[in-house]
Amino acid sequence: MPTCTDLRSGRLNRLFWGINFFLLSLLLISCQSSPVREELARDYYNIGNAYFDLGEYEKAVEYYDRSLELDPGINQAVFNLARTNIETGRYKKSLKLLSQLELKDPENIMVLEMKAFTYYKMEEIDLASEYYRKILDINLYSKRALYNLSLIEKGEGRLASSRLYLERLLELDDKQEYRILLAELALAEGDQDEAIVLYESLLLEDDTPYEVYVALKDLYIDTEQYFGVSEMFDQLLNTPEGQEVRKDLFFERCRIEFLYLDDIISAQENLIQALDLGYGREDRASLDLLLEEVDTVLKDQIEGIIEEHLLEPEESNEPAVDNSTEDNQNSEDSGVTDDLEEESDQNVESEQ
Repeated sequence: MPTCTDLRSGRLNRLFWGINFFLLSLLLISCQSSPVREELARDYYNIGNAYFDLGEYEKAVEYYDRSLELDPGINQAVFNLARTNIETGRYKKSLKLLSQLELKDPENIMVLEMKAFTYYKMEEIDLASEYYRKILDINLYSKRALYNLSLIEKGEGRLASSRLYLERLLELDDKQEYRILLAELALAEGDQDEAIVLYESLLLEDDTPYEVYVALKDLYIDTEQYFGVSEMFDQLLNTPEGQEVRKDLFFERCRIEFLYLDDIISAQENLIQALDLGYGREDRASLDLLLEEVDTVLKDQIEGIIEEHLLEPEESNEPAVDNSTEDNQNSEDSGVTDDLEEESDQNVESEQ
């Protein structure tokens, strides 16, 4: 019959062998063949990518770290970990990782672009510019570097330098957004004629942006090309964005027609359109200003139109209709939300 001492000895032996088995298991894992470790590291890397695509950046960091613990040589994991750190605002960590990659491959354009972008996010504008110029030393035709340098120089007020980069870019790729940026530069330099030519060149395209019509409308008004203004109003009112502000467009158009085109019938029609859409109900300042601007002959006529179309419901002779029940029901079912859509102010492009 075993004694207590024997029992204790048996337990100690089992514990001893258990610990040794655990340590042996760890040793075996750490000594796995390189292909097995590399495969597992690659799996972790792919999981990190999936989390990155979902916007789960903390999870992405976790799996990129696991991947690199198993195989520090996966440069893609290092690069994507740097990207993820940018997304989470850990710019210094990102720079450290990118510097490691830069040491391995000093002329890797993707690494240099990401490093430049990181400096830009840190508001280290001079360093960002330095790295974008370094990219151009390697590849004169890097469109991203030319574009971002143009934006940076424009933001810093160095318009001539911005124009040089942008003109080089347009030689490589005559894109709509580049011409718009060049037109904005022309305006910033006070060259309205060049801006008009650049904006007008975009009218020949099928997908002319709303902002081009707005810019040309304002330029035509500033340069007193009022017949061109009418065409821009037609174009603006045919866009979804223009429909959202159509009462303002109708009023602005009627003012141009009253004051500069002497097209009284069209001006009255556009004024009525604006008023029927609610223009001036909350603020009559612009209506009062119009009355001061027009000829005395037209003033009474315009004032009559304004008063007729701005009558409050209780002032009209029509019997009031009680829609309170229906209105209450609609308000209950409307599902009104106060969520706001955040706008991005990021201009400089990152490498994706």
